[in-house]
Parts: sequence; structure tokens; C-alpha cells
Amino acid sequence: MFTGLIEEVGRVTAAGAHQLQLAAPGCAPRLRVGDSLAVSGVCLTVTRTQGERVWVDISTETLSKTNLGRLAAGQAVNLETALTLERPLGGHLLTGHVDCVGRVHAVEKAADSWMLTVEYGAGFSHLVVARGAIAVDGVSLTVAELAARAVRIALIPHTIRNTTLATAAPGQEVNLEFDILGKYVARWLDVTGGRPPVEPDGSGGLTMDRLRDLLS
Repeated sequence: MFTGLIEEVGRVTAAGAHQLQLAAPGCAPRLRVGDSLAVSGVCLTVTRTQGERVWVDISTETLSKTNLGRLAAGQAVNLETALTLERPLGGHLLTGHVDCVGRVHAVEKAADSWMLTVEYGAGFSHLVVARGAIAVDGVSLTVAELAARAVRIALIPHTIRNTTLATAAPGQEVNLEFDILGKYVARWLDVTGGRPPVEPDGSGGLTMDRLRDLLS
């Protein structure tokens, strides 16, 4: 799990068909083989470390669902190590499992903040709510406004200075992960139609009467 609070902007030093080599001087010393590392919002497994360098493998499935296959040497990436119980949850819960690749539609720049508009494909609008959470290239952000298959997001100066969103431009592809709580609710409604679940014995789900019976 991750929080969407970027720890470091790393850089791709080599990009193979199914592997990335990253320069990550802040994260690398704390990583071990087998650890999880979010790379621009994608949860990957560390396969090797050496000094300030980190290697991660990328599956064919991940390449098909994210923008990592378009990365090249020299490009910047957002990095976050896995959440531990010792760290505060300052953003929102992320799995690092990208839902879709969106596209930057517009970047409106002002002195105190930027407004980022990101478009996404059909089938995801029900997972987004105004003032809800969304991750863009691994950055935990708040939805300011909703549009048809798009969101508008306000970026504060700290986010601009400390993430790759500083170079966001129209047409750029970004990894999107929608709020996991919303996805579970949507799945439950899809499967049950909003009806209480049925127990194996045919009875309904947990109710106050059933809870009292269980506790008596």
C-alpha cells in the first residue's frame, strides 16, 4: 500500500523491454530486493539495488495498463516506498494498481496554484466524486471539479515543486488510480444491486436483531 505522497523524483537511467533502472538517491539506500516501490503510481518489485540505483521488472500486463512502456532514459518518475505502520497516512490509500491511462487536457497556470484537467476513458466516471481522492502518476490529489469523462484538479506549489506534475502538458499520458473505497462500493452494488448479502443458510446479512442474537 502507498499514500500518494511522493518521496522523491527519480530518473530513468535505462529502459528495457521489461525492466527499468532508476536513479533514486533518496529511496535506494532504504530498499531491499523484494520490496515494493511505486513508480509514477505503479507498484513494482525491486529486483536489484546498487548504491543509488534501483532495478524493477515490469510485466506485460503492467505495460498494457500503464504508461511505463513509453518511458525512456533521462525521464523523471515519481517514487514512493511502501507504507509502513510507522508512517502517517497523509494522502489516501493507494494500491499501486493503475486503473487506466488518462491524458492531460489542459494546464492552467496561476501564481498560487495550477489547475490540471485530466481526461479518461468510458467506464470510470462512477468512481470519481467532487472533493474525492484520485492519484495521478502516483500523486494523491483532490478532485476540484467533475466534467464529462474528466476531472479538474488544483495543484499547490509544493506539489508542483516536488513531483513530475511540474512538467505536465496537454496530450501527456498519466497513470490514474481511483479511490479503492469507491471501487469496492461500486463492485458491491454491481453484484448485489444494493441488496443485503445472503448468508449460506439463506438468512439475510448482519442486522441489529441478528447481532443481538449472536451476542446473547
